[in-house]
Amino acid sequence: MRIRVLLLSVAVLVFATLQLEGSTGAQGTFATVDVDVRIDCLAGRGVSFSLVPWSITVKPGDSINWKLDPGSNVTEMQVVAKQGRPWPYGRKPPYNVTRTRPAGARALDPSQRGRRYQYAVTAVCVRDAATSDTVIIDPDLIIPR
Repeated sequence: MRIRVLLLSVAVLVFATLQLEGSTGAQGTFATVDVDVRIDCLAGRGVSFSLVPWSITVKPGDSINWKLDPGSNVTEMQVVAKQGRPWPYGRKPPYNVTRTRPAGARALDPSQRGRRYQYAVTAVCVRDAATSDTVIIDPDLIIPR
């Protein structure tokens, strides 16, 4: 009798453990996607930039963190939602980013699925006391189904 009770108890514990692992795997863990941005103002009113990844793919609950490369020769940038477009995070842009202070969107609303959101990264290239240019970089944010 004791062995049956012991075996039944072990079976229940194994079953409960498997159920718990399954539910944790289904929920997944939330991630933070880093977006690395470098913007350099060049002579002759040129601009060089990189933005990696170009298309951000996030799952419900994920966050995004935009980082301005410390080697960039602009000191700050903004992440802005495209005008008239919805935004999937509770805290709406603009997100102000400096070379020493990343910024971003936290905890994507789980109801936001199967959509592409458009945003832009902007910065200002100061050429001289009288001339400046606004740089607009236009990548995408993708939330799969």
